[in-house]
Amino acid sequence: MSRVAAAPRVIGQANDSSFATTGAKDGYDWIVVPPPRTNPKPSTWKQKHWDPIWEGMLRTGSKPGGFYGDWKPQMFTYIPSGIKPCASPFFSRDLTVCHSMWFWFQHVMWLAIALAITLSFGQEWAFPDGRPACDGATNGKSTVNKDMCHLEFALDAAKTEFRFLIPFILAGVVAGAVNTWKRRRTDYAALCGGARNLNINLSTIVPLRPELEGIRSTLHRWVMLAFELAMLKSRGNMDSDEGRGYLERSGLLVPGEWEALVNGDRHTTVFWWIQMQVRQLTTEGVIEQAAFAVKIYEDITFMRAKANDMMSSLDRDAPYPYVALCGLLVQFNIIFMTVWHGFHWAIWHYATDAKVWKAPKIWFEIFVLFAWNLSYAALFDLTKMLYNPFGNRRIDVAHDAIGQGVRALARGLARAAPHIPPTMSPGVTAAIRKEMPLPNLK
Repeated sequence: MSRVAAAPRVIGQANDSSFATTGAKDGYDWIVVPPPRTNPKPSTWKQKHWDPIWEGMLRTGSKPGGFYGDWKPQMFTYIPSGIKPCASPFFSRDLTVCHSMWFWFQHVMWLAIALAITLSFGQEWAFPDGRPACDGATNGKSTVNKDMCHLEFALDAAKTEFRFLIPFILAGVVAGAVNTWKRRRTDYAALCGGARNLNINLSTIVPLRPELEGIRSTLHRWVMLAFELAMLKSRGNMDSDEGRGYLERSGLLVPGEWEALVNGDRHTTVFWWIQMQVRQLTTEGVIEQAAFAVKIYEDITFMRAKANDMMSSLDRDAPYPYVALCGLLVQFNIIFMTVWHGFHWAIWHYATDAKVWKAPKIWFEIFVLFAWNLSYAALFDLTKMLYNPFGNRRIDVAHDAIGQGVRALARGLARAAPHIPPTMSPGVTAAIRKEMPLPNLK
């Protein structure tokens, strides 16, 4: 099936026929319903056979026309009982800290280093006193092969000390990263709510008179322009050519507006436009009561604050020295654990004349070392993975789907009249009828 099944359907029309072109103008032609498209069919074995298993656990959203491309699935939520912790790192790596091959490769390298130490030092030259390899390795008092046996004991003591020190600092860093991730997503939810509230109040307070059609449409378009600019700011693309192109394709940006926006504070500029327009409507008496304008000002202030706070670093980032120290201690822990295992296995290797490789314990120890190092590194890597939840990963905010829902509300409220129900009280419909004819109302 073709991706584009029909041409875009325009709701409403600009008052000036010269505006009947693609993109946003000062009438209703920015209100374009995206053409219906089909989600591409699965093409890989994983998409066909494994991904359907997750459909009962994940709730994802994907829409055409997003900043990162069409049909980019992103997760709304998940069902905890459906989590598959052992399978996720292999079949849905993008949902876990095991999202890159480099993550796995570096821990295979640590394992290779431990085995290289084992095979290099588990030889005759490292044990000049012969067998037994160590006669007091558990307390550092071996009387034979002292260099090897005492080194192994010192490494054992060092990794034990670090094993108790690091968890306290690491727990604080991880807790802070999770809290910041939740706070940023909470701010995004508040931004969506603020956009809805501002659209509702603008549609309610600005009269439905025919001569105000263009102003109403522009105000609602500006709300969505500010909304999208706030998201682009969080993605680091508010001032980029890519961001401008996305806004123009979305029909939210008209010629001449981009140049008028203050670089670095484009979303704030749009909020200022809205507030200036509302003030003028109040001055001209179009908005009948000053209290109505004040309510809109409050909504603008709330929405601007949330737009500015989503990726705020000034009051949310953990101190760099604290995070850097935690990362250093995690690396020390991995190094000490790896090197100690290497020398510990070297003693086993020499003491058993290499027969230890036929015993289960060495293979279990190899697995434990790999899992231990991976676990500590993964916990620290959470700070990197959870830093910005507004990207194009599957775990990030499903803005394309959520944002189109907010824009659909703005489209409906910009015209308003078709959405007035016949069950509305006669007094309300009579008052509105004086401003604009309402269809299907008796």
